[in-house]
Amino acid sequence: MNFQSKHVLLEVTEISNSQYGKGATGNQTPDLATFELIWIVKGIGTVLVDMERYEIEDDTLWFLRSGHLKDIDCDARLTGYRITFSRAFLASPTGKLTIPALLNYSGNIKSWYAVKLNEEGRSELGCIVSLMMYECQSNQSLKFDVLQGCLKIVVAYFSRLADVSDSGTAFGNDQVLFNTFFAMVEEQFHLRKLVSEYASELAVSANYLSEVVRRASGYSAGYHIRQRLLSEAKRMALNTALPVKQIAYELGFEDASTFSKFFKKEVGINLTEFRNSRSLG
Repeated sequence: MNFQSKHVLLEVTEISNSQYGKGATGNQTPDLATFELIWIVKGIGTVLVDMERYEIEDDTLWFLRSGHLKDIDCDARLTGYRITFSRAFLASPTGKLTIPALLNYSGNIKSWYAVKLNEEGRSELGCIVSLMMYECQSNQSLKFDVLQGCLKIVVAYFSRLADVSDSGTAFGNDQVLFNTFFAMVEEQFHLRKLVSEYASELAVSANYLSEVVRRASGYSAGYHIRQRLLSEAKRMALNTALPVKQIAYELGFEDASTFSKFFKKEVGINLTEFRNSRSLG
């Protein structure tokens, strides 16, 4: 099942070894600010997140932010569910976003979490996911409302298990600006690389945007733009055979030389060396 428009997305699917088996790659770069909840019901192996590998096992629940690199290398028993959604799917009927800390860009909120489910948690989550799977295939009235309500429960439930909580109150003007900036970076990082370009689109000064972003996240707006570019460059380096020149073009750099200087300055080694070091590891 797939609800999708420019800003709204929800997909609920079963996963298996044929989809995420040995070395299978997860989502490519999303067009929207999306998230994934992956429930490994059965399966032992590893998951690659932000270029680091972590162990997985039966009854583990993973939350991953959009744009973070991953693949799953799991045994033949792999079964589970994947819920992919945009933040906008949780908007109220008035369009106002009331979002829990797990989905908030700011503060010390991490790009991923993982929790182990006990028997009670497995049973409770199983009931909710089963209802979502049923609603996905039904044509009953209020289908969107039921799925939205289920998703809110799942996100809140995971937030409780991962000990991530806040009041979930609606954002102030600065927080709205901050989140809009991040959504723009997600969609336009390959087109816009200067803080001033985003600031112009948001009708604020570059200095004000930088101040808001730093206050909310602890890092500059330019840092977040660079990190998003690096994340995609690393994904392309490891998951494709594209030459440096093509990767530079795909990411919107004027030439390979400019891209290579950017990558080496940020990572400490050039892209070819990065590729080789990861393949050897």
